[in-house]
Amino acid sequence: MPILLAVLFLLGLFWYFNHSTTNSKWIKPNEAFPTKWRILLAQNVSFYHILPKEEKERFEYKIQEFLLNHRITGIQTKVTQTDELLVAAVQSFPFSNFQNGDIPIFMKSCFMPILLI
Repeated sequence: MPILLAVLFLLGLFWYFNHSTTNSKWIKPNEAFPTKWRILLAQNVSFYHILPKEEKERFEYKIQEFLLNHRITGIQTKVTQTDELLVAAVQSFPFSNFQNGDIPIFMKSCFMPILLI
Protein backbone atom coordinates (compact mmCIF):
# COMPACT_ATOMS: atom_id res chain seq x y z
CA MET A 1 0.00 0.00 0.00
CA PRO A 2 2.76 2.56 0.79
CA ILE A 3 4.37 1.82 -2.58
CA LEU A 4 1.07 2.50 -4.36
CA LEU A 5 0.71 5.82 -2.52
CA ALA A 6 4.29 6.77 -3.43
CA VAL A 7 3.70 5.94 -7.10
CA LEU A 8 0.45 7.94 -7.12
CA PHE A 9 2.23 10.86 -5.44
CA LEU A 10 5.03 10.80 -8.02
CA LEU A 11 2.53 10.60 -10.88
CA GLY A 12 0.68 13.57 -9.38
CA LEU A 13 3.92 15.56 -9.16
CA PHE A 14 4.77 14.67 -12.75
CA TRP A 15 1.32 15.75 -13.93
CA TYR A 16 1.50 19.01 -11.97
CA PHE A 17 4.92 20.05 -13.28
CA ASN A 18 4.06 18.95 -16.82
CA HIS A 19 0.93 21.10 -16.84
CA SER A 20 2.29 24.06 -14.85
CA THR A 21 5.19 24.63 -17.27
CA THR A 22 2.81 24.66 -20.24
CA ASN A 23 1.56 28.19 -19.76
CA SER A 24 -1.55 29.17 -21.72
CA LYS A 25 -0.50 32.82 -21.43
CA TRP A 26 2.79 32.17 -23.23
CA ILE A 27 3.54 35.13 -25.48
CA LYS A 28 4.85 34.48 -28.99
CA PRO A 29 6.92 37.16 -30.77
CA ASN A 30 5.04 38.95 -33.54
CA GLU A 31 7.53 41.73 -34.34
CA ALA A 32 10.77 41.64 -36.29
CA PHE A 33 13.96 41.03 -34.35
CA PRO A 34 15.47 44.48 -33.61
CA THR A 35 18.54 45.40 -35.66
CA LYS A 36 20.19 46.81 -32.52
CA TRP A 37 19.93 43.40 -30.89
CA ARG A 38 21.57 41.73 -33.90
CA ILE A 39 24.49 44.14 -33.58
CA LEU A 40 24.80 43.40 -29.84
CA LEU A 41 24.70 39.64 -30.49
CA ALA A 42 27.32 39.94 -33.23
CA GLN A 43 29.58 41.89 -30.85
CA ASN A 44 29.09 39.72 -27.75
CA VAL A 45 28.15 36.17 -28.79
CA SER A 46 31.05 34.46 -30.55
CA PHE A 47 29.04 31.74 -32.32
CA TYR A 48 26.27 34.05 -33.56
CA HIS A 49 27.95 35.02 -36.85
CA ILE A 50 28.67 31.39 -37.84
CA LEU A 51 25.08 30.17 -37.44
CA PRO A 52 23.35 29.35 -40.72
CA LYS A 53 20.52 31.76 -41.59
CA GLU A 54 17.73 29.37 -40.56
CA GLU A 55 19.33 28.61 -37.18
CA LYS A 56 20.11 32.28 -36.63
CA GLU A 57 16.44 33.16 -37.22
CA ARG A 58 15.31 30.41 -34.82
CA PHE A 59 17.85 31.57 -32.21
CA GLU A 60 16.64 35.18 -32.54
CA TYR A 61 13.03 34.02 -32.22
CA LYS A 62 13.83 32.08 -29.04
CA ILE A 63 15.62 35.12 -27.58
CA GLN A 64 12.57 37.29 -28.26
CA GLU A 65 10.29 34.63 -26.86
CA PHE A 66 12.41 34.34 -23.73
CA LEU A 67 12.41 38.10 -23.14
CA LEU A 68 8.64 38.32 -23.60
CA ASN A 69 7.95 35.56 -21.07
CA HIS A 70 10.68 35.85 -18.45
CA ARG A 71 11.81 38.47 -16.02
CA ILE A 72 15.48 39.25 -15.41
CA THR A 73 16.06 40.87 -12.05
CA GLY A 74 19.16 42.70 -10.87
CA ILE A 75 20.24 42.07 -7.29
CA GLN A 76 22.27 45.04 -6.08
CA THR A 77 23.02 45.92 -9.70
CA LYS A 78 21.34 47.55 -12.68
CA VAL A 79 20.48 45.21 -15.53
CA THR A 80 21.13 46.75 -18.96
CA GLN A 81 19.51 45.81 -22.24
CA THR A 82 22.77 44.08 -23.21
CA ASP A 83 22.66 42.06 -19.99
CA GLU A 84 19.07 41.00 -20.70
CA LEU A 85 19.93 40.06 -24.26
CA LEU A 86 22.95 37.98 -23.20
CA VAL A 87 20.98 36.19 -20.45
CA ALA A 88 18.28 35.41 -23.01
CA ALA A 89 20.92 34.17 -25.47
CA VAL A 90 22.44 31.86 -22.87
CA GLN A 91 19.01 30.56 -21.82
CA SER A 92 17.78 30.20 -25.43
CA PHE A 93 20.72 28.54 -27.12
CA PRO A 94 20.41 25.07 -25.56
CA PHE A 95 16.71 25.06 -26.46
CA SER A 96 16.93 26.48 -29.96
CA ASN A 97 16.65 22.98 -31.45
CA PHE A 98 13.32 22.32 -29.72
CA GLN A 99 11.23 23.85 -32.49
CA ASN A 100 7.79 23.34 -30.96
CA GLY A 101 8.56 23.44 -27.25
CA ASP A 102 8.48 26.31 -24.84
CA ILE A 103 11.57 26.99 -22.78
CA PRO A 104 10.96 24.94 -19.63
CA ILE A 105 11.04 25.95 -15.96
CA PHE A 106 13.09 29.18 -16.06
CA MET A 107 10.50 31.89 -15.42
CA LYS A 108 12.83 34.32 -13.66
CA SER A 109 16.57 34.93 -13.86
CA CYS A 110 18.50 36.79 -11.19
CA PHE A 111 21.51 38.87 -12.13
CA MET A 112 23.99 39.82 -9.42
CA PRO A 113 27.52 41.18 -9.22
CA ILE A 114 30.34 38.87 -8.19
CA LEU A 115 33.23 40.18 -6.17
CA LEU A 116 36.50 38.73 -7.41
CA ILE A 117 39.50 39.08 -5.11
